Amino acid sequence: MNTKLYTAKELPADRYHSEEFPQASGSVLAAIYSTCPAQWKYGEPIESKAMAFGTASHAFLLEPGEFDSRYVRGIDPADYPGALVTGKDIESWLKECGRKGYSGKLKAELIAMAKEDPNHPPILDDIVSQHIEAAGERSVVPYADYDTIGMMRKTIEANGYGYVFAPGGGESEVSIIGDDLKCRIDRLLNRGNGEIWDYKTTTNVEPRAFGAQAFRMNYWLKMAVQADMFERHYGHLPDRVVLMAQSTKAPYIPAAYELTADQLNVGRDQYRGAFMLLEQCKASGQYPGYAGRGELLQLDTPGYAAYEFGMNAGIGDIEIVED
Repeated sequence: MNTKLYTAKELPADRYHSEEFPQASGSVLAAIYSTCPAQWKYGEPIESKAMAFGTASHAFLLEPGEFDSRYVRGIDPADYPGALVTGKDIESWLKECGRKGYSGKLKAELIAMAKEDPNHPPILDDIVSQHIEAAGERSVVPYADYDTIGMMRKTIEANGYGYVFAPGGGESEVSIIGDDLKCRIDRLLNRGNGEIWDYKTTTNVEPRAFGAQAFRMNYWLKMAVQADMFERHYGHLPDRVVLMAQSTKAPYIPAAYELTADQLNVGRDQYRGAFMLLEQCKASGQYPGYAGRGELLQLDTPGYAAYEFGMNAGIGDIEIVED
């Protein structure tokens, strides 16, 4: 199968995710595997503060030269000690000035009243609005998150992983595009032999906790796609496939986990099954949910409930013993 490798400059992320490259990615196949075709096809995109933080931290670590052109630090109220911050602050100032008529007004109305005085103190809302306008197309990262991201980078270097992300030590955001699949590798070391590193921010990097997360979040599947696309392009599997996990909470502990061959094999079975299902959906134009039309499903019994009532016992099989 034909493949082509692109550097980050040759294929920026927005173009990689565009309709120009409709090939299935690990993220698409993971979404289908963990839910159903209908949810992937018609569901609303999931956005969260954690995802925004992860995107910004990836950019700072993987493409530091591009970070300042894409992000800007948000306003820290502590840097403006004389500014009016809350509605109560504005009310107090108006009262000190001898103004009346502020009781019961909304914050926007209070700000308008304060601005009637040309000598009013700085108003934080105005400072923030001006800052956002000056940022232009750059994303404004909350100041606490921005500072945390910087500390996380320093912690990675202090823990001996700086070489992975050092300029010239590897390549970031490398894309491999095939006829039917595509992947985007966070960090590729030793292009010839190959070490694939994928950076994950998380709340807990403890081995058991992150191990469970890696399975639950289908990291095995996604990394198997990357390993197989590398093999398609270079003719052999990479030497290592590594999940670089880092806690988002102080002291921002990092930990690197190398996936085993067994884990990658499981991920391979997962993505191939999801890919076959996706191809069937494309051919038929139908993207089903969890059941066929009008089909009845068997209600799943949670493991803890099955254990409590006997591993092989159905609800109707439970014996009621009377005293």
